[in-house]
Amino acid sequence: KAESARIRGKDPLKISALLKSIADKELDLLNEIALTSYADVEKMISYEGYVAQFKTTGIDLKDKYTKLLDNMTRSGYGMYADNSVFRTENGMLIPVKYPDKVRVDGLFGYEQERESIINNTKEFVKGQPFADILLYGESGTGKTATVRAIARMFAQFGVRLVVVGKDEMMNLIPLIEKLSLVPMRFILLLDDMIEDISKLESALTSSRQNIVIYATSSNTQ
Repeated sequence: KAESARIRGKDPLKISALLKSIADKELDLLNEIALTSYADVEKMISYEGYVAQFKTTGIDLKDKYTKLLDNMTRSGYGMYADNSVFRTENGMLIPVKYPDKVRVDGLFGYEQERESIINNTKEFVKGQPFADILLYGESGTGKTATVRAIARMFAQFGVRLVVVGKDEMMNLIPLIEKLSLVPMRFILLLDDMIEDISKLESALTSSRQNIVIYATSSNTQ
């Protein structure tokens, strides 16, 4: 719990005063409707025939809405709430329903290098300066597994993993622009992408606060 509190970066969700005012009025109206009883409806419609009976219970929709917004950067919304790993297809995000279950404590070797990536991800989650990282080495040394395991490790803090295939590099910049608007944090895994260095350089120089790039390469030269 202490570690969770230490690395839990909380990005306030910025909402305009006008939008908040409109939402508050709509929530107040919905609360009023939710508290309207069967007897109230029967009186309002002045109808002597049968009216379906129902029960109402008090619920503070405004409070629930506020709590949802406060927790959105961690729990997500829509598909980001239901999935922690995505892949790209024609520039679109596709949820991975059955992602790898690899864990950091199940990896062996390269402990020092892995710890560096973990520490970098901690800074990323806290909203502190972070670095994009290239993992290189022979095939089978656990580069991709390391990124997947670390992404899973930080999923509880609102981090989502997006795996970008080689044939999706042309969509990388539009993808970054799209994810920059989402109030969560994303790890982009560019697997064995070093041959597309020009496109990768464009992504690395783009302005990103909620996206970190971890690329892998089996080219050790």
